[in-house]
Amino acid sequence: MAAETPPALERRSNEDDSSPPNVESATRDSHGKSKLSWRFVLVFGSLCATMLLSALDATIITVALPDISRALHLTAYAWAVNAYTLSCTVFLLLIGQLADVFDRKPTMLASIVLFAVGSAICGAATSMGMLIAGRVVQGIGGGGIPVMAELIVSDLVDIEQRPTYLGLLLAIAALGTVIGPPIGGAIISGTSWRWIFYINLPLCGAALVLLTFVLRLRDLPIDDIPKTFKAKMGRVDWVGNALFATSSLSLLLGLTMGGNDFPWGSYHVVVPIVLGVLGLVAFGLWEKYSRVASPVLPSRLLNNYTAISIYIQGMGTVLFLAWITYFLIVYFQGVLLASTSRSSTELLPTIIIPLPFAIIGGILMSQLKRAREIHFVAAILMTIGLGCFSLFDASSSLGLRVGLQVLVSAGAGLLMATLLPAVQSQLPESDLAAVTALFNFMRSLGGVWGVTIPSIIFNARINSNIHSVDDPSVQATLLDGGAYSRASKNIISAIPQPTQTQVIDLYTYSLRAVWWAAAAFSVVGVVLAATEKLIILRIQTPAEKKKAKEESVQKETVSGEKA
Repeated sequence: MAAETPPALERRSNEDDSSPPNVESATRDSHGKSKLSWRFVLVFGSLCATMLLSALDATIITVALPDISRALHLTAYAWAVNAYTLSCTVFLLLIGQLADVFDRKPTMLASIVLFAVGSAICGAATSMGMLIAGRVVQGIGGGGIPVMAELIVSDLVDIEQRPTYLGLLLAIAALGTVIGPPIGGAIISGTSWRWIFYINLPLCGAALVLLTFVLRLRDLPIDDIPKTFKAKMGRVDWVGNALFATSSLSLLLGLTMGGNDFPWGSYHVVVPIVLGVLGLVAFGLWEKYSRVASPVLPSRLLNNYTAISIYIQGMGTVLFLAWITYFLIVYFQGVLLASTSRSSTELLPTIIIPLPFAIIGGILMSQLKRAREIHFVAAILMTIGLGCFSLFDASSSLGLRVGLQVLVSAGAGLLMATLLPAVQSQLPESDLAAVTALFNFMRSLGGVWGVTIPSIIFNARINSNIHSVDDPSVQATLLDGGAYSRASKNIISAIPQPTQTQVIDLYTYSLRAVWWAAAAFSVVGVVLAATEKLIILRIQTPAEKKKAKEESVQKETVSGEKA
């Protein structure tokens, strides 16, 4: 049977049909189904390639840091990673609004160009400042790429089949995160570290050419789109975007530095977090009470319980994947005394399993045309698995370690592909860009909290139970965050008995609190999934769309009269 691409949606503007056909428009077969078009294959392939590059660059640099540090005499080398992650996150809402004002295609092309320019700067870097500046530019583009790729797919594909294609996109992104370190290692062993950045340039160039000449999109589902550049710039909520970007950057800086560069109680950490929270409050007030024509975060995006529920579930999915990735490594090395390479192998179920289950979840949602049941089952799987992680100790079997990872990762994979289409279905098509950008921001925030929260819990448990270790000198090395950095086979194996066993037991008990806390947070996801609205993915007929529009106009009229 021929591969199928989703049927085209109706045009979403009042203009005629004289504009170019959509990329996925194709001749219909005898059953009325749309066949896969070569344009769609090229565009979707290009989007997958750019998603892969964006995800790859979040992790490919990790294995190159020692070489880069020696070559550029870096001291704060961790910021070569953090600069990319932070800049990926803080401009997401701005990118979503630019996609509405300047259209999807130019915004996507600009994101790819920024990513390529940043890659070139990093590859040519001669100092730490130049490298970090390049990573910031690269991160802005790298943050825009997944938002725009998901948005373009959402524009091209009808709501019923959207989960399948988004599942494939997200699986590709997850794959990029996984293969980043080994690809980086292979490049460094064969040539210079600079090629982990330069290799992006020809791939970005190919994607730019294909998307420039092949991608054709529908008219935006937005009324009164400004025509001139000046009018378009005036439509952007610059104050709201500035408040959001600076506030979220301040908050994320505090969360990133806490426990790493400075103690959590240090003013270096507390002040940015407080300023970030206050700034976000100011942002919320601006969005609600200002008279800006096009707020970057319309209040209607947060007036829907199911939409809010799904934003939180999206954040939670990434949060738990980061949570278990970081602290399973502590378990493998600090309790099982596994080597670094063996720990990486032990972690493979957590890394690999979400990929196929993201695809399965997308296909399943497209076939069932509903989401709540999938979300509920996925949340249950994650909660059970996370709770059972508390069984892990020095004698846990390989089967238990693998099986529980599969359970949690399968749940996370099912959620990865099904949450975004679900939240998109709850809000008007005109809000598609804002919804997609906000959802991606929540996921990014989940990645930060997924390291911060368990770190606080783990360090607190270590500090409160440190008396179980008899040797005062060993106690001193484990207090106040030292236990995390010393979760290493070489370090713990060098500790003489019986202190070594005491340290392993301390790690086991402290990690148990980390897993119980994860399970408790995951219960919130179960409740949210159980109480979200029953979502049915179905394309409205023209008559239904007309009726819904009339009802919406009537409601707005009544609301205006009451006001």
